[in-house]
Parts: sequence; structure tokens; C-alpha cells
Amino acid sequence: MAWYIPVDSPHALDRVLACSWTALPTGRHLLVPDACIELLWLSTGPILVCGPEMTAWDFELPEGTAAVGVRFRPGALPHLLSIPASSIRDIRIPLGRIIGEDAEDNLRIRIEASTDLDARRRVLESFTAQLVAAAPNDAVLNAAHLADQFGLMARQLHRRCLFSFGYGPSILARILRFQRFLALAETVRDAAGRRRGLALLAIDAGYSDQAHLAGDCRAITGQTPTRFLVDYFPTFPDISRHVRSVQDVGFVRHHHVCMNNSASVEAAERYRTLSSRFTGLVEAVPVDYWDAPSPCAEWSARDVFAHVVNTERDLLCRMPFPPPPTTDGLEVRSAWSIIRDRVQQALDNPHEAGHNYNSMFGPTTFAQTVDQFYSFDLVVHAWDIATATGLESFRTMPSEEVQTITSSLAPIADTMRQPGVFRKGRRVQQPRHDLVHRGRRVRATCD
Repeated sequence: MAWYIPVDSPHALDRVLACSWTALPTGRHLLVPDACIELLWLSTGPILVCGPEMTAWDFELPEGTAAVGVRFRPGALPHLLSIPASSIRDIRIPLGRIIGEDAEDNLRIRIEASTDLDARRRVLESFTAQLVAAAPNDAVLNAAHLADQFGLMARQLHRRCLFSFGYGPSILARILRFQRFLALAETVRDAAGRRRGLALLAIDAGYSDQAHLAGDCRAITGQTPTRFLVDYFPTFPDISRHVRSVQDVGFVRHHHVCMNNSASVEAAERYRTLSSRFTGLVEAVPVDYWDAPSPCAEWSARDVFAHVVNTERDLLCRMPFPPPPTTDGLEVRSAWSIIRDRVQQALDNPHEAGHNYNSMFGPTTFAQTVDQFYSFDLVVHAWDIATATGLESFRTMPSEEVQTITSSLAPIADTMRQPGVFRKGRRVQQPRHDLVHRGRRVRATCD
């Protein structure tokens, strides 16, 4: 992209800057959110601070306009300038409104006295270095490690995310997940140099499926992924490096626990117990009751059961170890037996259970994923099926599972309460029930 040239920032500023750039814009261009904040100089106007964006936007500048800028990593600039990122979200303001007009004028004089665009870019980098030197020692570290502070209440975490990034955790996750998709689309090619299919790119980027990617892409850009990629161009010197570095310092990490062998064994035993109980429920449902409506909107008991089977099968198929035997054409209960046994086999295998990979919530293992999401599905969806089919004995949830599920959901509460996933939790009298946390109306009790 000849009119726009991104470059790596000085090594000393690597922790606060994602990149620096120079540009001679011509025509109209579309940009997408990346959770970053820009500091830029335009030859036609003031030095601007461009806040984090929620959706894509386009721009066109007068012919002959020159620009240089530095792009701050998510969460960095608000702590350097002591301004909430949420106060400048979706807007651009003169730098003088933050540091004072005299200070901005002095910086502009230094920039305009430089001989070329690269020299002007280096003036902005020098100014950034001054901000870092003047900031408290822990200013950037607080932002970088925000997602690791699991001792925070959900509302505290939300407020700190708004200050650092301009968004709550769920919006931040959406934007960085989309950036991860763009990095993969730009860098992962087959032997013939062709871009991989959208379905595979979506899964690798952390989306549940291609439809999930399409929904996020429309929400951010107003276009389908296929249409958007036609005109997209990277705005980082190495987009894969940028996305990796953001993930490495934990900005998109909601929940990451290093699991040892004993934890994997515990996950295997928990799944064995819960899948056995779930199988007992499935075998107890009368044939004529499978089409009964469930507590999940527009889903029958059969739909809930198929969801459990399909999500576990999809997880296995995303792993690098041998996939489960085909279940095409099989009745759902027969398919469940095959998928259940393959999941258990993987959990009982230390190599497969400990397989590390990056999910939408950050680095994790196969055993941890099953334990955090798929085992509690066996508890919650057992309640859904039992409620739909009138099997009261299966509506009583083990109290220890209620506690385990509730604690595992807490770090991802904002992310899970998205349209089409879970509604808001409900306030009820004791006993506290996990299904209330997930927005269901509950009359059943815990043992």
C-alpha cells in the first residue's frame, strides 16, 4: 500500500506502541477497529488523538495532505495521559485539550521543522518516550495484566476495561477476535498461495462457526467477510506479530489456568460422572416426548440434545488428534454414545488431555475446555431436557456442580451474555442456583 507505510516502533517503546506510520492518503479508505488509540499529525490541522472505535469507518482527506502517527497498544495511552479511553471512544480530539495548547504547539513546531515524513514520525516517537518516562512505573503494567486480576468483581473489571480500552470485556473480545481473523486471512495460505476458506479461518480465529464470524463482521464493518476482504489492507507492518503480541500480554485473556496432570485427571473423572448421568437421562426420555418444548427458546428437547452432541463433536474435530468415528446418518442417541466415548478417551490420554491451543478466551488445554464448558453443559442441558420431558428426578442438580459452574462462569459473564447466547441473570432468594445465573426461570432445588 504505497500511500500508507507502517513500520515497527523503536524497541524501547515496544510495550506501549503497536507500530508507527507515515501516509500520503489519496481517495477514500475503510478502516476497522483494532482497540488501539492513535496519535497523529496532519499537515492540514491539529495533532489529533483518535479514540478506540466500535465499528468500521471511512475517511477522505484533501489532495496533498501528509500524515504521520503512532498507534498505541490497547490500554496504554489512557494510563500515560490519565484519561479514560471511554471518554474518547469513537471521536477524535486535539491533543491540546489533554496536555494543554502550549504543549501541543511546541510539539507541532518540532514536527513541522523536520525535513521529511520519517523525521516527523520520529518526533512523535520521541514525544511518546517522554510520556512513558513521566508516567508512574506501573501505569502500563496495570493495563497489560488487567485480565489476570480474577479477584475483581464483574463490575469492577468492566469499569477498569472502560478506562483502559474504551470498551467492556465482551466488545474488546469481539474486536480483538476480528483482528485475529484478519491476521489469519492475511498470512495463512495454501501451497498455491490461496487464502483459506472462511469456515476454517473462523474456527482458527476463535469463532464458534462461520455464522458467528459473519455476524461480528457485519456488526463491525457493515459488510460480509467476503466483501470486506476484497478492499481490506493491513495497517500494521506485520499484522500477525501485532495480534500475537496483544494476546501474549493478556488483553484478550478472560480465563487461563495452567493445568497439571492431577487437574486433567480430575476433569476426566468429572466428565465420566456427568456424562453417565446425562446418558441415564437420555435413556429415560419416552420416545414421544423428544419434541416437547424446552426452556431454551424455540428449541425442543431433541434440539437441546443434538446441540450437546454436535458441540462436543465439533470440539473433537478441531483438535489435532484422531477424530471420532463418523456419526453421519445415525440417530442422535447412537451418535451421543460415540462422541461421549471419544471425549472420555481423549481425557484419559495425558497427551491429548494436555494439548495446548488458543481459544477465544486465550491459551488453554483440551481438558480445561471440556471441564469449563462441556461438562457444565451436561449439567445445565440435562436440566433443560428433564424440564421439557417432565423427568423430575433429573431436575435436581448436585450442589457441588452448582458451585463449580457458577465460579467457572464468573470470569466470562460479560462475554456469555450476548444476543442469542444467554440472557441476564435473575435475582432470587436462596438457594443460589446456576441456572438463575444463566437467565432461566427456576423452581427446582439443589440437593
